[in-house]
Amino acid sequence: MRELLIAVQEVVDGANLRLRATLAEHELTLPLSDVLWMLDPALPAPAMKELAARLHCDPSSVTFLIKRLEERGLVERRPDPADSVPERSRSPNAASGSAANSSRRWSTIPRSPRSTPRSRIPC
Repeated sequence: MRELLIAVQEVVDGANLRLRATLAEHELTLPLSDVLWMLDPALPAPAMKELAARLHCDPSSVTFLIKRLEERGLVERRPDPADSVPERSRSPNAASGSAANSSRRWSTIPRSPRSTPRSRIPC
């Protein structure tokens, strides 16, 4: 049994190393990549509050992360047409009709283990 646990830990450690290396190539952190994985250009843009709920984070943390992604040109924030206060975040390519290109661009970034519902950790 001990050998099995050691083998599993080695696989997890290897996956984490590859994940971190890939994210570093794109100058991303795990929390930033988690936000990107939550934004599907093919779906309507979620409200910031909804993103916070999905990520189990405080809305102010999500706002901080979205601002960092927006500064890099990876997302854009737009006012929600149904409400003048909340903003929604989306891939900038989704608005211009090239959502497929955006999704392909990030398809090489491994999904963070934190982005699955069972293993989420607060931001």
